[in-house]
Order: sequence, then C-alpha cells, then structure tokens
Amino acid sequence: MANTSELAKHNAALAALPYIRPGMTVGLGTGSTANIFVDLLAARERREHLGLKCIATSENSEKQAARAGLRLVSFADAPMIDVVVDGADIVSADFCLLKGLGGALLREKCVAYRSKKFIVLVGEEKLRRKLEGIVPIEVLPFAAPAVLREISKLSKRAKLRTAAAGRPFITDNGNYIIDAPMRVSNPAKLEAELKYLPGVLETGIFTRADIVLVGNKTGCRTLKNKKQARPLLLTCSCLAKQLDCF
Repeated sequence: MANTSELAKHNAALAALPYIRPGMTVGLGTGSTANIFVDLLAARERREHLGLKCIATSENSEKQAARAGLRLVSFADAPMIDVVVDGADIVSADFCLLKGLGGALLREKCVAYRSKKFIVLVGEEKLRRKLEGIVPIEVLPFAAPAVLREISKLSKRAKLRTAAAGRPFITDNGNYIIDAPMRVSNPAKLEAELKYLPGVLETGIFTRADIVLVGNKTGCRTLKNKKQARPLLLTCSCLAKQLDCF
C-alpha cells in the first residue's frame, strides 16, 4: 500500500487533470509529484485523444513524457502555454513559491511565467505563512565564485550545490546552483535584486501561482489566488512605452 506522502502526491496530480481540455498546450513540471501528473495525463491522452501539445521543463520530464507517448513541442511551436502543472518546495500564504531543489528552476520559470494558468501541486507539509527556506539560484559557472561571495552577504549559509564526489551540481543548462537559506519578506523585490547580480541566471523565487492543489491521503483541497491576474512578462508594447520607444 502506498504511504501517506505518495497518496497525497497522487491525489494532487489527479485533481489537476480536469483543468486540461482538448487541444491545449500544457507545460510539464519536474519532480516526483509532476512525474505522477505526467503519467496520469498520458493515460488520459491515450483514452480520449485530446490532441495535446506539451512543453517540458527538464530533460527528465521530457524523456518521461516521450516514453509515455505525449507530443512534445518547443517554444518555437508553442507561442502560448495554456496551463502549466508543476510542484513546489514551499508555498506561502500569498501564493509565492520556492522551487528548484530538483535543479530545473530556470526552465520551470521560463514555462510557468509564459502560461495563462499556473497550477501547483503540493502536500500540506509544504504550506507556510511566509516564504522561508532554501532559495536555489542558477549561476554561470564562470561567475559562480563572485556570485557566491555576493550572495553570502544576504545568506551566511549560502553554498554551492554539489553532486557526486563533491563536484558541482550541473543543471540541464550546464550551469551551477547556489543554495541560499533565507527568510523572504518581499519575494518580488528579492527576486529582482538577485537577478540584477551579473552571473545570476535565475532564482527559485516564483511570485506567481494561480491555483494550488494540496493533496492528502484521502483527497485534495483547492486554493485559488483571488488577486486579479496580471501579465508576468512585459509585452513588446508595454516595454516600448516604458522605454519611450515608438
């Protein structure tokens, strides 16, 4: 019999399926709960022939989706992503997230921030009132020592993530990750400040989640972000106005 944690993950992933409709472009997350969703989605695609297009957030999720028979596309074929389903490491009461302990944060944010709807799958243990925990930061290997010194001023316990034999962990993009434990009082501000550092490519602070599906051993409850939806990426027209370029 599956343990409580696995039942919670399965129930959260199962609750995400009704949000998927025929013809959608779906962003596939990375991690143990997202993996369950991929398998459930593939089974539904085989049964119902939904004609889905899927864009994966990591090499692992891409391989899993391909094995399961889902149709994979790139951004060249997906000008808009209808819905993204992914997990998270921490979810705060204001629907901000910490992600990236699995190392896929850069691709995850590229996909999530370009979607119409971002659905997050978690268990009860990942809910927090405030955002606090390890903030993963993907950095250019060339600049990693300099970035680590600078981030250590914000987080004294910041360190370079390592893999086997003490070698640096390498992301799918060929970069390093710095793990910085922090209490994040202003997620949007810290996200912007960290990305301002030359050599920082992305952070694990996500300032958006539209729906959080919280799984447990008997089912799932739904948390909806009641704030009015706003675009997370500037459109060309908005950028032109800000730069006074016409």
